[in-house]
Amino acid sequence: MRHCFNKVFCLVILTALAACENASQTVIGIPNVQVGCNTTDDPGCPANGSPTAFVRMSRSGCGDSINFEPVATGSVVMNCDSTGCDGVVSTWTNPETSDSVNEILTGRMDVCSQVDLNDSGGSPDSGDLINEDSRSINSSATLTVEAWDVAP
Repeated sequence: MRHCFNKVFCLVILTALAACENASQTVIGIPNVQVGCNTTDDPGCPANGSPTAFVRMSRSGCGDSINFEPVATGSVVMNCDSTGCDGVVSTWTNPETSDSVNEILTGRMDVCSQVDLNDSGGSPDSGDLINEDSRSINSSATLTVEAWDVAP
């Protein structure tokens, strides 16, 4: 009988903790993401052209696996000049339904960004610029992505 009581007690405590965690999150508008690279600091940043930047927001990491559960995806054709490229992702899509999405829950979010230099359509290829950043998002203030790695 005591074993049964312990299981029920543990289940009640875990349920209460889960409810408490969700209660602390609020709904906010998805922030714009400003994406930029410069030819001096970012190897591979083009001095001309118009590459597409892809941004994916996820609660469970960056990657191509369906296990990464992206919450919202967006893209922008970047403007480039002799100093580098920039653009702002401001329109978001639910990757599961392809519907437009405007809101997310606050909290920890993985912001996965790619400057598609090889026209791969959103899957990073060797030479593309990538940025994977886990951050706390608690407002709709614009996020900035500027530090890039080159995809192997």
